[in-house]
Amino acid sequence: MDRISDKKKCMASLAVFRVLYNGKKDIYTIISEFIKLIIANKNIVHFELQQMIGWICTEYGFKLPEAVVKRATNRLNFLDKNRTQYTVTTQLNSNECQDIQNKLFEAQSENSHLIDSLLYYVKTKHANLLEKTNYEEELKKAFYSFVIDEKAVSPEYGAVISGFIVSINNDNRLTNQLNKIRQGMIIYVGLTYNTDYHVIDQMDMPLYIYFDTEILFSMAGYNGTLYQTLFDEFFDLALQINKRSHKAPIHFRYFTETKTEFDNYFSAAEDIVNHKQQLDPSKQAMTYIVSSCKSAFQVQEMLVDFYEKLKSCNILLDAQESYYDKENMQFSIEHNTALEELNNEYNEDDLLKKLRLLNYISIKRGSKSQKIFHNIGHILVSANKLTFKLSHHKSIRQAGCVPLATDLDFLTNRFWLLLNKGLSNEMNLHSFDIITKAQIALSTLVNDAVGVYYDELTKEMTAGEINTEELKRKIAALRQLAIKPEDINQSNEDTYINVIDIDEIDRYIAEKQQEVERQLKDTEQLKGKITELESLNSQHEQKIQLMAYKLAEERNQVLKETYEQKKRKYDIRESNWIASEYKKEKHKCFTIVFLYSLVVVVLISCSFYDKAKWIGRISATVMIIIPFIRPLIDHTYIRKAYIFCFKETAREQYKAKLKKKYRDMEPCPILEEVTIDDIIKELN
Repeated sequence: MDRISDKKKCMASLAVFRVLYNGKKDIYTIISEFIKLIIANKNIVHFELQQMIGWICTEYGFKLPEAVVKRATNRLNFLDKNRTQYTVTTQLNSNECQDIQNKLFEAQSENSHLIDSLLYYVKTKHANLLEKTNYEEELKKAFYSFVIDEKAVSPEYGAVISGFIVSINNDNRLTNQLNKIRQGMIIYVGLTYNTDYHVIDQMDMPLYIYFDTEILFSMAGYNGTLYQTLFDEFFDLALQINKRSHKAPIHFRYFTETKTEFDNYFSAAEDIVNHKQQLDPSKQAMTYIVSSCKSAFQVQEMLVDFYEKLKSCNILLDAQESYYDKENMQFSIEHNTALEELNNEYNEDDLLKKLRLLNYISIKRGSKSQKIFHNIGHILVSANKLTFKLSHHKSIRQAGCVPLATDLDFLTNRFWLLLNKGLSNEMNLHSFDIITKAQIALSTLVNDAVGVYYDELTKEMTAGEINTEELKRKIAALRQLAIKPEDINQSNEDTYINVIDIDEIDRYIAEKQQEVERQLKDTEQLKGKITELESLNSQHEQKIQLMAYKLAEERNQVLKETYEQKKRKYDIRESNWIASEYKKEKHKCFTIVFLYSLVVVVLISCSFYDKAKWIGRISATVMIIIPFIRPLIDHTYIRKAYIFCFKETAREQYKAKLKKKYRDMEPCPILEEVTIDDIIKELN
């Protein structure tokens, strides 16, 4: 899809692909509809299979494998087949192709509306692009490439296109059209690297997926919530495949070199926490780690938690001990022209590190066919640009072969199709949303620019061209500039588009510094005014304080006198009530003691009276009855009465009890006081 017209046609075709698929048509029926339209429009009566493959590419921008076109062509019952040659046996009725033709026209119209909206966005927000030669054609070309997932889009156009897509987030017409195209790409990509075309793909062989550092940091949430969500969506699909299969075919691994990167990364985080090293603001994962830890010990705890997360997700360390045995050397890719061609653009050490991981994948694949996805056995999932460049380099990847490294999007799309979920209306994964793609693209461009600027700052610091304070000031501004994808929205997209080169970042930092200086100046002026006001207020407050003190003293004297008067009356009422109740209790107790004592004396006296035998008998009888009737008599009152009469402490306790009872019935008056603060509040 090198020509702009091919990309334009492809976008319209992909949108129609999505619409037709939504009508529950299978892939080969859809492709056969496109073939039927070609035959009708060109009035074809005879053709070769390879000719049809070429026409499909020319008319619709699809580069489909021969097996796919062959299977779709065989669906048409009006064709007579002789090996790879086909003859039209029945003339096509134009109405038979009208539906798909109308859908193509509609898709082209919607795409034209997209382009018009993009051009208007550029003219109103980024008019500087208008000065470029052939900017309109270049912009269209970049837009088509961006939407159909081609990687080669220049940062300048990529930023503007990403910003445009983010800006139309609430425009359902535009976003729906873009998502139709993007979702159509899922099926289109699924038609490559297959042998069994009865289904999009199959997973009947083990697949070992190796993650690089940034992917696993995204898994842990270090790169923000959006990246973590994308990983979770991919991981959930992989687990569904494993659950559905008798033998779980998908396995997760990471290499020893990746583990070393983890350890070094957290070691650098310790140095930053200990103020031994500056934080590169473009590194979102490092920013997350450092901001989450206040000490080196906490960094180590976080590293332990990270490895626990890997273990809990069954992401294990690669167990292979040696890759450089003699029998493996035939599959090695470490010595090739890619190193020489990319050496000027990238650091040699970085090249060797990334190539080493790809080399491990190549050795693990061995002699397996790399043109069949479900048979490759091993693949690296990365978020690193250099890794992608190496994996797609002509000296490493042969045409039509599955690359040694891919991204999460590719596998998410694969697994979605493998689970036969299709392109349903419930396709709500963030991975399939064009807005998500734009947010990630723009944040990546901004953070890359911040990273380049930070590297320039560190070089200036090493060369002595900038002092420590200036370095800290600029790094502080860079931290505000670095951004996570989920933080890019309609209100700030144009701000971030303008800071993807060093000159613009310089301007941004200068503006921030001027803003800080203005704020400092305003602060100083405000402090002066505050000091002046404080002086005036101080004098005023002293006067108010003195007045409040005098008023409080006078009021408290009145309140005290009122309290003392109430307290005297209360004490008299309390004393009279206690005396009355005490008198009643005293009379009751002495009466009980007297009567009880009298009964006892009479009984004892009768027992000694001999002249009247009947008196003795009565007394004896009473004495006999007493043990039986005694348990029926409550002696508590008698006992309390004796204690009250003969113990002074009991009488004092009773008086205290009466006092408490009275104060429960009628609370004692409380002395109220007015504070100086109360008076000041009234005066204000």
